[in-house]
Amino acid sequence: MGRQDWTAMRLSSFRFVWSLLVGLLGAGSELGVSRVGAQVEETTIEVDLQLAFQSDGGAGVRVTFSRAASGFDASLLVMENAILHRIAPDQPYLIWDVEITFIGYDVSVQLPGGVVLDALNRTNFPSNVLKR
Repeated sequence: MGRQDWTAMRLSSFRFVWSLLVGLLGAGSELGVSRVGAQVEETTIEVDLQLAFQSDGGAGVRVTFSRAASGFDASLLVMENAILHRIAPDQPYLIWDVEITFIGYDVSVQLPGGVVLDALNRTNFPSNVLKR
């Protein structure tokens, strides 16, 4: 593997409204989800992370939403259409700003290198990740 070129990047604010997709997909009988009389919880997680990012495009941040009760598991590559801004070539950090809204689903964030941040188990989260 050749020399890795680490650059500084900034990812602008990026929002996912997962509740709409859950409403469209979760109501389907093919997923085996029963919504009758269910208590639906809406959670917003704000993430502001400084991540090492490989400028050759080999790195990515993956957010996974899952609902164990139905066996449904959907993954979404966060940085696919994101706008990245170079800050300085000697600072190997990407600032990733994202607000994720989801209803009734667990969420985990997988970073380059296989590090997984679990939103419902905040022991894996850095102190600057907020759950409300």
